[in-house]
Amino acid sequence: MAARAPALAAALLAGAASAAACPPDILLIVADDLALSDIGAFGGEIATPSLDALAAEGVRFTGFHVAPACSPTRAMLLTGTDHHRVGVATMVEVAAGNQRGQPGYEGFLSARAVTMGEIFARAGYHAIYSGKWHLGFQPGADPHARGFARSLALRHGAHDHFGGGYSPDPRFGNSISRNGRVLAALPPDFYSSTAFADHMVAELAAAPRDRPLLAVLAFSAPHWPVQAPAADLARQRGRYDAGWDALAEARLARQKALGLAPADADVAPRARTRGGFAALPEAERAREARRMEAHAAMVARMDAEVGRVLAELRRQGRLDGALILFLSDNGPDAIDFRTTNLTALTDRWRATQDGPERIGGPGSFEAIGAGWAEAAAAPARLFKAWSTEGGMRAPLLLRPPRGAPGAPGRIVPGFAHVQDILPTLMDYAGIGDHGPRFAGRPVEPIRGRSLRAMAEGRADRVRPEGMMLAGELFGQRSVFDWPWKALDTGDGWRLFDLEADPSERHDRAADAPDRLQRMTAYWAAWAREVRLVMPVDPPYRP
Repeated sequence: MAARAPALAAALLAGAASAAACPPDILLIVADDLALSDIGAFGGEIATPSLDALAAEGVRFTGFHVAPACSPTRAMLLTGTDHHRVGVATMVEVAAGNQRGQPGYEGFLSARAVTMGEIFARAGYHAIYSGKWHLGFQPGADPHARGFARSLALRHGAHDHFGGGYSPDPRFGNSISRNGRVLAALPPDFYSSTAFADHMVAELAAAPRDRPLLAVLAFSAPHWPVQAPAADLARQRGRYDAGWDALAEARLARQKALGLAPADADVAPRARTRGGFAALPEAERAREARRMEAHAAMVARMDAEVGRVLAELRRQGRLDGALILFLSDNGPDAIDFRTTNLTALTDRWRATQDGPERIGGPGSFEAIGAGWAEAAAAPARLFKAWSTEGGMRAPLLLRPPRGAPGAPGRIVPGFAHVQDILPTLMDYAGIGDHGPRFAGRPVEPIRGRSLRAMAEGRADRVRPEGMMLAGELFGQRSVFDWPWKALDTGDGWRLFDLEADPSERHDRAADAPDRLQRMTAYWAAWAREVRLVMPVDPPYRP
């Protein structure tokens, strides 16, 4: 680990009884729309050696939950509190008419939000951000204005990964800022995952050696459009010709073998592809296989770029002493450009239909669709934009600093939430909770809880039974009181025991009416507290 100035170390320790003698460097890696089993360490067939190595040295959380869509998860990740409280109650792009302009629905982090960048910068860390931001276009909403000393930020929720359609004006295209200034254009060889890793490697190399690092690497992969460099696509050819049914069974079998899923778990009933892959015409099967090949190529390329960033930390002598986390922001996206009510996406898709051989290359505009999304989320039900487990359960890896307590390669069951990530990082860094004020202004307090005790094997849960966590997105309501989950996706409340039933097959509402009543009453009180505005327009569905 790089040397630390004694004065800085003393400052970091002040007021934090649990602080380490030498605060760790921190690397937080975020994938975009990555499915629960997309990487090898979580049962996938895609080659992800960099992430798998981190899993072998750290712990895997199997009950980690997020919001079922991008920006709400990112708001909670950065602030440690509910997204309704900090200006990102919904995705601003698809906000209902009655939600627009309401408090909490601004679409960017409000003044009451305090980010991990601000918290760690005040504690003496050098904070770097590289990748997808999706938390507002306004100058004050840029990561450079929210505590990150150095940043390269995709301000939109999605973009052409090769840079097509780029515009410095967010009204006309996707835009990227560097240290708060929007880039006029992108280089001709731009590819998102490589560009974000390039920036991170360069910033790590230039970072001060006498200060600890907070480095956030937020890929926009494998979010649609599924696109990857030609060499990465070539490595995936033919791997998915057997279809999504075979993929779901193979991944679930692997999860069981790894101890990530119960031995009696089954693939959740299909909601969108009841006829199965084999029922498709041959030409359509070929197109479907190419879509998943492109998705897999994106995941493999992301892993390779993670490897480059880890290599730079190793070169500096920082890797062994670093705390490293990897997670996805939500489940896989099942959007179908042929049928979505987002008509601009349908128009763009129609303009790119040019044969399956072009899928995944520059100019291609495809998504994996429901068949592959349902398979990749198995055994969880449904996918992104739904508050079912397929939309809310995500992979989480935590590799602690070398020599920290905890058995390498251990699997950690039990409930964990994206609001818990920031307090976990603060715990390892020895940074105290800021409470209801920060830098002289009133702010939302951190409501998450550190996962460190779970990671180190000292606890099997961080919330006692009865300490609930409520949520809502796109009009869908959820409450967790682990292992119980109350859920309403628009057709009334249901109750599931997620330990026994991770596929949410068996509604237990009739068996435990008192429990369901307590959970729904908690949800109602929470909704009043956060001034929730339930959408009256048809909510977004992929």
